[in-house]
Amino acid sequence: MNSLKDFIQNKMRMSHIYQPLMIKTLIANRGKASKHDIAKKIVEFDFSQVEYYEKVVDSMIGQAVD
Repeated sequence: MNSLKDFIQNKMRMSHIYQPLMIKTLIANRGKASKHDIAKKIVEFDFSQVEYYEKVVDSMIGQAVD
């Protein structure tokens, strides 16, 4: 546990959203999460990906509802 505390306090960079999200996901799941679950959680907070797919949807036939 001391190594996790040291990492969070001294090494983790909040500019890399994947680090705190990975830790949060693991804590929420009692220390276990699949690569898929962690990746999904990271994508949920990757606003550039959301904006990209909003543009993809806008270019499709029909109209999206905001």
